[in-house]
Parts: sequence; C-alpha cells; structure tokens
Amino acid sequence: AVRIFAAGIPCTGASKAGFSKNRLSCAEEHPDVGYLFLPTIHYIRLHKPEIVVLENTDAYRNTLSAHLLRDALTASGYTFDERIVNPLKEFSTPSQRKRWILVASRVGRFSWVYEAKAFVGTLADYLDPESPEDDAESATADQVDADKKYCARKASEGCGFAMTLIDRSSTKCPTIPKSYGKRQPTGCFVRTKKSYRMLRPREIARIHGFKRELFAGLPKTTQYELYGQGVVASPFICLGESIARFLDGEKAAAPAGQLELFAG
Repeated sequence: AVRIFAAGIPCTGASKAGFSKNRLSCAEEHPDVGYLFLPTIHYIRLHKPEIVVLENTDAYRNTLSAHLLRDALTASGYTFDERIVNPLKEFSTPSQRKRWILVASRVGRFSWVYEAKAFVGTLADYLDPESPEDDAESATADQVDADKKYCARKASEGCGFAMTLIDRSSTKCPTIPKSYGKRQPTGCFVRTKKSYRMLRPREIARIHGFKRELFAGLPKTTQYELYGQGVVASPFICLGESIARFLDGEKAAAPAGQLELFAG
C-alpha cells in the first residue's frame, strides 16, 4: 500500500492577476487562501504519505509558502524533485499555462525524466470551424468600443494585461483563468468575420488536453470556472505514469516485506 497525497494549493495570491488585483505584498497576505499552506504542512507532517505531489502557478516557487513547504518536507525525511513545466514547450500542447510541480518521496529518490517536445502545430485542431454560431456570439460594435476603452484605461494604469486575439492559424493560446466566464476585455478571444468571440468550453477542453468534454452538462459559467481552475492534462498524465514506474521499481528492488513499513 502506497499513499499519494496531491495538493493544488489555491494560487490566487501568487498568480500575477491575483497579486495585482488584491494589491498584495506577498502571496500569504491573501485573506481567503494565503494561509492554506499551513494545513498542507500539518497533514504531511502528521500522516507522512509516501509520495507528495504539489502544484501551483509558476510564481509560487519563490513564495515564503513554498520555502516553508520545502523545509517541512526535508524535516520529515523527504527528498524531492521540483520544476517549472511549460506545456507549450515541453508537452506538445498549445497552452502556455506554466505550472510549478514538486514531487517528494519517502521511499527512494524520485526523478522525473521525460523527453520535452514543443508544440509545432496550430489551433486549427482545437478551435471549432467557422459557423453561424460565430455571428451570434461575436462582440457587437458597442462591445468592441467598450473593450477598447477598458483596455486603454488598464494600460494607462500599468495593469500589464491586454486583449489577445487568436484564430485557427495561431500557434499558441494564453492562460485561461477561472474568471474567464466574466468576459474580461483583457482576456483571450477568437477572431470571427464580424469581430471576436469568447472561447467555448469545449474548445478550452481540447486546448487543455482533455479527450472529452469533462464538464459537459454543467452551466457554461461553471464550466469556465472549472476549466480555468484546472491544469493542462498532458504533464500530469506523464507525471502519474513516471511515479507509477518509480514505485514499481522501488518495490522490485526492496527486500521482501520492506514496503509493509509504509502501509497506510
């Protein structure tokens, strides 16, 4: 029996958007999620699962929370492998959604080895073909004008965010946040003959690497939030397979009965 503890600590305080929006001086200052690394450390120290998988936005790597998590893991007898993963450059996926991933082990030293493959295609296989649906969902002239004014105001405030337009010939897609359903003008939109439209949930599912519409049947706003809070699938499928091979190897190399010490 091997216990694997996976923790996706909310990144709201560490992400670029959350940090700016909430005017924080550090990620831990976020009133809703800044403290959640503490129960994570408590659980690990108390239960000592054999494998710990932590993931977060890439900026989380340099937070105080991440430093304390590393210290707690070391004090509890773990070795760990951590990195920043870029699906666009390493997992042949059109999404630029980078993630910080740390894998800690108490049953041997885990090392995540994989062959990096950059995405070299276009979004033609991920975006829906042109259809009458585009006209119905395209921004009106008034919306386009309002979006331009909003983006100009944000730029003057030093926001650092701007509208991104993509189409079937584009070679990458920016990060889709959990607030995408609110249609923020500084988000990502798909060009249409009329103007531009929002990405559809099924298109985000394809871009994030899901083989099917994971949240089909739920309200569209809920789908947007769930996909936006999710991660690109391909790196984690690869990681899961690597952990399985690692555990199989450790089990084969261990003397008979040794793994009983770590049974949950």
